[in-house]
Amino acid sequence: MRTEYTVLEEYFTQPDQQLDELIRVLIRTPGLSEYFRKYPNRQADLDNLCEHTLFEAFTAKQPDAQYWVQQAMALLYDMHVSPPDKKPVFNQFEPTLMRLLQQCEIAWLDHEQSRIPALQFPQKPRAFIHWLEELWSTHELAAHPLFPYLEEHASFSEMADYFLQESTIDTRLDDLLALGQVGMTDRVKLEIGENYWSELGYGDPTQIHTTLFNALLDALGVQSQNVPLTLLSESLACGNLLLLTALHRQYAYVQHGVLATMEVMAPERFRRIACGGRRLGLPEPALYYLDLHSTLDVQHGNGWRDNVLLPTIEANATTREDIARGVFLRLNTSKDYCDALYTRYRHGLLG
Repeated sequence: MRTEYTVLEEYFTQPDQQLDELIRVLIRTPGLSEYFRKYPNRQADLDNLCEHTLFEAFTAKQPDAQYWVQQAMALLYDMHVSPPDKKPVFNQFEPTLMRLLQQCEIAWLDHEQSRIPALQFPQKPRAFIHWLEELWSTHELAAHPLFPYLEEHASFSEMADYFLQESTIDTRLDDLLALGQVGMTDRVKLEIGENYWSELGYGDPTQIHTTLFNALLDALGVQSQNVPLTLLSESLACGNLLLLTALHRQYAYVQHGVLATMEVMAPERFRRIACGGRRLGLPEPALYYLDLHSTLDVQHGNGWRDNVLLPTIEANATTREDIARGVFLRLNTSKDYCDALYTRYRHGLLG
């Protein structure tokens, strides 16, 4: 009889093995730690494959390798946020997989850190907040051409593709907010809690934002798989950034910079996309998700600025560096994402 170990051995011996595909099989293998004890050479094979893929992704800058790394990380993160009846999570803390995830995280963060300019922060808390506001408003992401394109020119299939890419964040933002408030106090916890309660529709099951987002996906035919769409590595990176900063306590304030940037820059995006959805004839109930965020996220953006970032740096000035790092991580990964989608649509590369 074929065993799970037999399947693994077949995967390890395949030529041109992809890191993400091997991770997919490892995650689903019961007794994985026992397997690595029985076949210790496979740990070295996995390390070599990971090291080679990371080199190809972040030194050679090969797009395929970048996708494999982001997909592998997304698969590993899923074990930390999925219910056990939806996805296999029994290898959540398997040592070899956790060590591999850490290797990927370190290499990716080193790459992202290299793209952040040397920063000089204003000393006073409110001056620092003003500095952030200037950055948010003047960064090229603030006026990215992707969103006028979605408003005025995108086809139905392009709009469907866009919202599939958005699913790496929109379908789990409530969980990320719940993780973001852990250990926080007073105004910070209350503000993140309000944002979380908003995501839950203020207690109305029909208004839960993930439910509204899924209704939008239904209207676009994404849920029924009427369109052949796949996630891009840039989309996976945006989702992975949120998961990485939410799951690691050392990045708690980095996550605050990431989330604040998302909320501050969201309203104009949603307004333009809602206009594009109406141009395409999407039903009003599906567009409600977009209309809601085009106004509600103004409130959330102000709340993150005034009740999360400001009191955090007033209490501890050293948090400015982590917050600013989170802001740039979000700006850079989101720009990569928008650049990739704009190129995809403008040059007819979809499908």
